[in-house]
Amino acid sequence: MQPSLRLLQGTQFHQRVNNINQGLSKNDQESVNDLLKHLFPITKEAFENYKYSYGDHGWEKEKRIASKKYFNRYFLYSVPTGEISDLYFEDYINKLKSLDSKELDRETIKLISGVKPQEFLSKIALYNNNLDSQQRKILIELICKFQKNLVDRESAQVTIFLNERSNIAITLSDLLAHESDYNERFNIAKKLIEECDEFEFSYELLRWYRSTKSQFGPFIDDEDFPKLEETLLHRALKESEQIQSNLFQSHSDHIYTLLEIWHRVSPQKVFKYIDKCMKEYNDFQEIIIDELTSEITSISGNTESLKTDFKKESYDALKKYYDIHKINKAFSKRKYKNIRKMEVKFFEPRKGHTLKTAIRQFMHWYDLDQHSNQTEPEKETMTD
Repeated sequence: MQPSLRLLQGTQFHQRVNNINQGLSKNDQESVNDLLKHLFPITKEAFENYKYSYGDHGWEKEKRIASKKYFNRYFLYSVPTGEISDLYFEDYINKLKSLDSKELDRETIKLISGVKPQEFLSKIALYNNNLDSQQRKILIELICKFQKNLVDRESAQVTIFLNERSNIAITLSDLLAHESDYNERFNIAKKLIEECDEFEFSYELLRWYRSTKSQFGPFIDDEDFPKLEETLLHRALKESEQIQSNLFQSHSDHIYTLLEIWHRVSPQKVFKYIDKCMKEYNDFQEIIIDELTSEITSISGNTESLKTDFKKESYDALKKYYDIHKINKAFSKRKYKNIRKMEVKFFEPRKGHTLKTAIRQFMHWYDLDQHSNQTEPEKETMTD
């Protein structure tokens, strides 16, 4: 029902307005045109030499008929199924500081059980500017408590940049950004990374902390951000230890990020950790190669993940974190003799990749690396 930009910019819109104004005096015609421009500001593009950028321009927050969100509501007798009544939500917000914990939990579950997660999170975003500090902190706690209920598993917005947890992380970050006390803001941000139910939520939070802005200055100071990264690393290491696993296998989806954070903190500790795993786990060199061989997952609905080869970048990263000669020595055992004889193949995101092909790719990069190191002194001698 809402008018489109293309209609507004064409003669069809003017024809419809002329039909409405037919038989009216000039003053009445101007009144009709002014009313249309007031109700639907975007019509100024048709009436005047005016250009609107795409977007809602705050119309949703003002609950105006010009908003896509509210247009249909002006012609309904009740709130559409799956949406939250503004009166009901305002009452919920007003109760945040008066209800006890159990009552608030019941109210929250009641509120979110009948709507899509994004509806609840969007409502919070609309009211964010009008909340006080205590209300925001209560909402942050509630979102964290019921984060699993708010995961949008059916969202059509899941892309390489957004996932089913992104909207939760964005909402939490925006609520935090309104906290004027920097120390309070930082401590809550750190606590969320430590205490979110799942590591994936903590990782997603850290990702959005980077891009969040605050009206009171930097959301997180540059010198403090590494502290949040270390908090994420310590959580991963603790979780890995609790399940008697290792960082490569317990947090394989984020292994490169975690190793890079750790390496910035202490290269020696990364080396010692990998060295310890090499001694404690049978054939840990295979685990390293397998987990450093990245996976890609289609965002078109196909859930199958494909390995993308053990590339030169993977080799260089491993060389940065550990002694590459020790890895190669581990692959010098007799059991790997046939793998070394295999032809080196690179599959990119096509089927055909196996652990054996990845090990052979490592051997390939190692051999090239050693050959390069041997020829460099010769080049220097020739130059001399």
